[in-house]
Amino acid sequence: MGIDSSDEFVSTGVAGPAGVIISKSSEAETRNKNILHRFIVDMLAIKELSFADLDGVAIAIGPGSFTGLRVGLATVKGLCWSMNIPLTGVSSISAVAGCSKPAGRNLLAVKDAKKKEFYYGGFALTKTGMAQTIADSLGSAEDILMLMTKGYEVMGPGVPALKKSLHPQFTVDDEFDRDCLGGEIARQGRATLLSGEKLNIAEVAPNYIRTPTFVRGRV
Repeated sequence: MGIDSSDEFVSTGVAGPAGVIISKSSEAETRNKNILHRFIVDMLAIKELSFADLDGVAIAIGPGSFTGLRVGLATVKGLCWSMNIPLTGVSSISAVAGCSKPAGRNLLAVKDAKKKEFYYGGFALTKTGMAQTIADSLGSAEDILMLMTKGYEVMGPGVPALKKSLHPQFTVDDEFDRDCLGGEIARQGRATLLSGEKLNIAEVAPNYIRTPTFVRGRV
């Protein structure tokens, strides 16, 4: 199962040997973080599944909202502990890339980081899938514009905010299938778990990239 609570939405999904079984995303409401468990149960029920059918869990590990990442990680830690199943993390930027369908070869997956900044990562389409060419990063609209001039096609949920910062001469497609995210995280996570990689449930922490405000300046 895959879960993404890294922004104002909640996205969940399940994947198996044949690919994504179900993928579902909520409406954009902060209170969705408070109903994450119920949202997961309802999603599983659509396919007549339950927690007992899960062999592992993948969580969007960041970057994203400080509160959203913590809530999601706390939820899956409890689930994996109680069911004795493995946990793995998937980059929320990698999940966005997996849900994007660029026309060209180079993709820049973008999420809105607020405060006029953006989370992004670069990917190149290959014969076997996608290879990450730019690590998950935090930057300005100008940083992204520079990459656009180098041939990167920008896609993802951060595009609407990005368009407000770009000169009108630069056109960006703001279509993005958010419902795909949970299933894509499940698909990527399943592949990672099958390769033998898993996280230490007791030690795993979110990848914020931007330091949370309340820890800045600590000695």
